[in-house]
Amino acid sequence: LGTALVGQPHVLGHIAHSIGLDQCLVEAFGTATGAALLHLAMHQLARAEPLYLADVWLNDLWLPATLEGFDFSSPGLSRLMDEVGRREESRQSFYQAWMKARRHPRALVHDTTSISTYAADLEAAAFGHNRDGDHLPQENLALVCDRADGMPLFCRLVPGSVPDVVTLGLTARMLRTLGLRDTEFALDRGFYSNGNVR
Repeated sequence: LGTALVGQPHVLGHIAHSIGLDQCLVEAFGTATGAALLHLAMHQLARAEPLYLADVWLNDLWLPATLEGFDFSSPGLSRLMDEVGRREESRQSFYQAWMKARRHPRALVHDTTSISTYAADLEAAAFGHNRDGDHLPQENLALVCDRADGMPLFCRLVPGSVPDVVTLGLTARMLRTLGLRDTEFALDRGFYSNGNVR
């Protein structure tokens, strides 16, 4: 094993353990799926490559016994992402555990961003106001971060046809459900409405 491939997962795994991320994933998704999601995140951080290339990188690592025989092939990852995408309760459990591990910090909701896609099977992909001028359906991603250090706390996908101004109230309610009370919003004029100001 090359030292870079041993060193990166070791350092990233230590960081994930020190902030409680590994335990939150395992609690919410189970041992194998939680470990798989953590290792896929490590791949993204270390390589910044599409997920379908993770298999090559992961094959060169010492993986934990819980991932022995785990299918990291492109079709296997598609099945994993479909499974995780359908497990709404598990995702909410993860967010609740993560907020607790972060001691329910002050949160900052940033602007949403649009992601254009060629994918045919994404439920949230829809045609809307495409800022990039692409004639493609898109998904909108709303991200919430810890105000103190910028650590991501929560994200939600919004169908691409839903304008920003409509998303604010539901996002705020979801954050309160997850235990965040002290929330600030950094928004552009796309969110402006009298109701949102109130």
